[in-house]
Amino acid sequence: MNIEEVINSFKTIVNQIAEEWDTIMKLPIFSDSDIIERLEEKLDVVQRQNYSIIIDLNNIKRELHLDKKEENIIFCNQTNDEKNETTNIISSSGQFLESSPMSPHSIAAVSQYLQISEDEAEKFMSNIPLSHEMSYPENFEEENDENIYNLQSEPPCEEIILEQTVPVSENNKKEQGNGPIAVKRFDLNMIEAPKTIKQLYDDFDKNLKYQIKDFENQFGKGQLSKLNKIRTYQRRRALISEIEKFSTMFSIDIRKAIDIFEKYRTLRGRTVPFLYNNLASVVMEIKTEYESSYY
Repeated sequence: MNIEEVINSFKTIVNQIAEEWDTIMKLPIFSDSDIIERLEEKLDVVQRQNYSIIIDLNNIKRELHLDKKEENIIFCNQTNDEKNETTNIISSSGQFLESSPMSPHSIAAVSQYLQISEDEAEKFMSNIPLSHEMSYPENFEEENDENIYNLQSEPPCEEIILEQTVPVSENNKKEQGNGPIAVKRFDLNMIEAPKTIKQLYDDFDKNLKYQIKDFENQFGKGQLSKLNKIRTYQRRRALISEIEKFSTMFSIDIRKAIDIFEKYRTLRGRTVPFLYNNLASVVMEIKTEYESSYY
């Protein structure tokens, strides 16, 4: 099996899980219960783990220059038609995935996230089904996620003055200790329609991450999947994480990294949600373009 087949096998897994989950959710017998939410949480863990593996495999292929040296590498025999395929991955809720905040291949990471033993986590991961007959979704911008068709270009990293945000609102304080009802009512405040990468980054750095810490202190990490707007938060967090990794990888200031991502967005007429909904392909393109000018 060559590296393209390995990548495609993981893409098949995550897409199959997403389609099967959509089928389950369309059945009328299911309601909004803790069991269904727990199942969705586990499926999202599997999706994030496989997504991270795909990113790493693509990075390996790029670092080894497999496309350029395939005639000299035993395990790389793909045809030209198989090269340069965009990695499109959807989550169990039909949305493009964010990268995992934990180690991508670690059984311990799954154990920590699900709060189960490592043996149970390993057994869970080993039961992931394989399929080779799935089609891949087209790139999309989530229609429910704020102002996605406004393609007007903004100046790179325009200065935006954010209002002083109190991480813990009075409403959230009042709900503390009221159990599942309090979790559902916890108000996660975020900018509804960030126009630039800088605005998104500042909102996350000065606002969102403190709200999440407050939520975890009140209810525990295991309740995050029940939090309103958690999917949007996770996708935004994934984009922030990739920007910070980019800054570290090329030893540049975080603001310069933000400028690079913003330049990519404006030149292509994309919205901020498009970037974090199609994160895998976006990150690969930005890294490739920057490396070609860097070296």
